[in-house]
Amino acid sequence: KMGFGDRFWKLMSLLTFCQYTYAIHYAHGGLTMQADETGLRYSIAIESDVWLDSAPSRVQCSSVWYSTNPNGTSDTPLVLKGSSIDNVQDAIWGETTVVKLEYQAQDGFEWYLYFTNIMAQDGVVLFKQQWPRGCVQMNITQPQDPSKNIREFNSTSLPSSEFPAFQVEYDGFMQQQLASITWRGRFSHDKSMHGAGALFLQGGSEGGPVVVFDPRSTAAPASAVVLSTWDRHSEGIMSIRTRSHNDQCDCTLAQDVDYGGNDLYSLSNVTSVSECCTLCQAEPACSFYSYIPTDQDPKYAGNCYFKYSDAGARSAPGHISGHVCKRDMVFGVQGRIVQVPANHTQSFVVMGAASKGINQMVFEWGQVLQKQHATNRLKDDLVASYLGYWTDNGGYFYGRNPPNTSDLELLYASLKKMGCPIRYVQLDPFWYHVENYPACASGAQSWNPQTYLYPTGLQPVRDAGWPLLLYAAYYCPDTYKYYPGYNFTVGEYFDVGFAKGQIAQISSEQSFAFFNETMGQYVDAGIMGAFEVDFMDFNYLTIDDFIKQPGRFLQWAKGMSDAALANNVSIQYCMGLPLEMMTSLTLNGVTTARASEDNFPTNENRWKIGYTSLFYAALDLKPFMDVVWTRGHQPGNPYNVDRDNVELQLMIAVLSNGPVGIGDGIGLTDMAKVNAVARADGRLLHPSYSATPLDRMYFPSTTGDYELWQAHSELIVNQETALAYSLLAVSVGPQGVEVDIEELWPQSVNESTYYVFTNISQCTELDACTQVWKKGQPLTVTTAADEGKEHGVQLYSAAPMVCTRWLVLGDPKAYVPFSPYRIGKVTCSGSSIVVDVVGANDEVVHIALGDVVANTVQTHSVTLDDNGQGQVTWK
Repeated sequence: KMGFGDRFWKLMSLLTFCQYTYAIHYAHGGLTMQADETGLRYSIAIESDVWLDSAPSRVQCSSVWYSTNPNGTSDTPLVLKGSSIDNVQDAIWGETTVVKLEYQAQDGFEWYLYFTNIMAQDGVVLFKQQWPRGCVQMNITQPQDPSKNIREFNSTSLPSSEFPAFQVEYDGFMQQQLASITWRGRFSHDKSMHGAGALFLQGGSEGGPVVVFDPRSTAAPASAVVLSTWDRHSEGIMSIRTRSHNDQCDCTLAQDVDYGGNDLYSLSNVTSVSECCTLCQAEPACSFYSYIPTDQDPKYAGNCYFKYSDAGARSAPGHISGHVCKRDMVFGVQGRIVQVPANHTQSFVVMGAASKGINQMVFEWGQVLQKQHATNRLKDDLVASYLGYWTDNGGYFYGRNPPNTSDLELLYASLKKMGCPIRYVQLDPFWYHVENYPACASGAQSWNPQTYLYPTGLQPVRDAGWPLLLYAAYYCPDTYKYYPGYNFTVGEYFDVGFAKGQIAQISSEQSFAFFNETMGQYVDAGIMGAFEVDFMDFNYLTIDDFIKQPGRFLQWAKGMSDAALANNVSIQYCMGLPLEMMTSLTLNGVTTARASEDNFPTNENRWKIGYTSLFYAALDLKPFMDVVWTRGHQPGNPYNVDRDNVELQLMIAVLSNGPVGIGDGIGLTDMAKVNAVARADGRLLHPSYSATPLDRMYFPSTTGDYELWQAHSELIVNQETALAYSLLAVSVGPQGVEVDIEELWPQSVNESTYYVFTNISQCTELDACTQVWKKGQPLTVTTAADEGKEHGVQLYSAAPMVCTRWLVLGDPKAYVPFSPYRIGKVTCSGSSIVVDVVGANDEVVHIALGDVVANTVQTHSVTLDDNGQGQVTWK
């Protein structure tokens, strides 16, 4: 037994000539990890309740599957041949305790597994796999897309190794009635899921981190566990495995029974119940199925219905229903990787705690990963910090309206005349020549301007206005002709409707040189201020060299990032997968990422980016709500419709703490709305952290189709930090919902009483326009009723009472009145308050202050000096 103070491992090993037996126990912060037996049984518990119980660990090499517990399967046994427990000094984390288990098969294949505890960090366990001799044939056959597209079905793609592996049905996970959150797909948004049990747990190449939490009590912050890659983020994946133990995996049948309701989807022309069962096993979300045999009702004969529950079981003569085997959540190396060298490793992290809440747990997980990777993203980022004008899908100048030099000169003149503080302009792919099928799948032949739009190049466009954010996605198979000396790797054929054919990317080895040259030509001329790379999912999933060879995608992405840093420009990722967001932890040139689909006017419900922001912000990535308008009616727009939810989208854009890009037609910008998101110098009036949903929004018990999101702004009061809050309510309705102040994240340490308002601009009496919000006195949140596609919206601002008397109510015209980019330090006493105000040179700023004792509100005006600074004082 070895003790390490309050944070401890209890470790015992029993050594005999033929076997080793371990009992391992680690507990801290409410998380417990235990492992024992030569079969490598381990579990994750929160406050003594087992949440995640191990499943057999497996690995494939040269078409042979090996397993630590092959009982009932055809897997080749792995035998524990050696083990060790060591205290290891880590360069980043200091003291760690490492348990090493050495496995070997009879044919000589070796696989080593490690448990590591970081002594200085609460509730963290690392799981590492190692291939001492490498493996020259690791790739495995992947599921195919049901559409018969030759691209592999990435949401259900499988790893070629499985450690850790946890049961997610019927054992700890379901017995504890846990819920889960995950992020999947492009933008880490369109397939992000949360709900009861393991229903929504899907991963594969499109997958990302997983959060498991206890939703049973809403009275206190939920206990939660986060699972993700620890390193090699583009190569490690989570997947849901159908376990192949014969005693647990038979397709259990119920004759003359139909499982009514609870459908996922159905398939037709299924020839037998066994085929239906097999198809259900291949669908990660399918736990139950109902089948109508071919000799039954001809209208439905041969239909196979995938179910997530058997709760609707009912008598149905001739129908056959069943339950498929247990499923496991497994973590391992991407199964399309062909080979790994000797001593290759892949690691994953499990991090959890009791009663911290979802927002806090994900935030702490992100802080740990940032420390591990020394993440230090480019500061003073033009795109993340300042107001921009965007021409992508959703903007006035898109599609049939691509702007030429004259259009942009007129636009710039109009914006300048209005006093609109634009600081950069984004150009979408129309600015270069796009080559389509069959020569290319809508890629760039070269990164040079279209001569019919810009006959003298981009310099006149830059000279007329602002630096350009230049867009690129991928290149074409013949792009090498335009860049002598550079090698391009060509991807696999795909057909996704809006694009088909093949694409190409610069080779990993030449990534830095290529991007340094192509960016540099525009940076050196003063034209380019930032770079956007789109279709990141295609750049990973369709380029074989990136997905099949370890290290190649990271090398390519790092070359791009390093080139951006060398040119002092930032990168925005668009259509990125969660694994690409994780990879960016080592790419300090990547500062922002799209969190929404293209925001064109007929695609209005793409504003729900708060769930993605929880993930991005934890990685210090600024989420981007795609291009917004400041007026709903814009004559001549390419979509021939008006836009709904204009103000909602603007609020979300600035609350995201990321880029804000307007896309209005010439002369159609509403300056009142611009002033609500940006200062006179274009600096965005952000909160201190991205807006995310209240924890309750993830709970299966939350009823009603509404949203409640929070964002906090840090105020420095007498040299200590106070927190002010923004609370966004959408579609709550006039009936309202109650919100306890304890639901806010993060919780304020120094303040307990808040004054809440929705509009302070005309207020003189404090109690006439504010509500008191404190523990035991919930806030009733309401919105107008939804009308058609227009959502009822209300933005609440909560100001802390400081110095037992004063309220900094902030900038009345701003959506985030307490933004740290408007409010500097605050100095107060019982008799006076002084607020430092920041902004543009000579900007006239109004700041509202409240006096709780006198029940009054005063709005003070100040003209900022040549350094953009000023003060307001109330005595």
